[in-house]
Amino acid sequence: MRTRYLLDSNFIISYLQGARWALVFAGGLTGAELYASVITEMEILSYHLVTVEQERGARLFLDQVTIVPLDEKVKSVAIALRRGTRLKLPDAVVAAAAVVVDAVLVTSDRRLAEQGWPGLRTLNPS
Repeated sequence: MRTRYLLDSNFIISYLQGARWALVFAGGLTGAELYASVITEMEILSYHLVTVEQERGARLFLDQVTIVPLDEKVKSVAIALRRGTRLKLPDAVVAAAAVVVDAVLVTSDRRLAEQGWPGLRTLNPS
């Protein structure tokens, strides 16, 4: 079975901006199954993309990952996560998506990465 990674917004934005740590980490993702939450997709596409080329790059990147929808399973886990951790709702949805698809959440958000929620595996590559 290939390793599954759910990529958080901060990782994707850092990658698109050419941050060395994100580029190095992404180089090791060959063959992995890549996911992003629908919340991440919305955050990326609403981010201050200054040029048409930046937006095109973001869309091309998102086309390479499987978008996890906000379905009943994700909602249920997000609600439990938010109640148990007091995460912001978008962070709880992203973390819940990682739990539901059984993926490692790749994030540089230290608070999110250090949750210790059952079933939530995180990796901070920054």
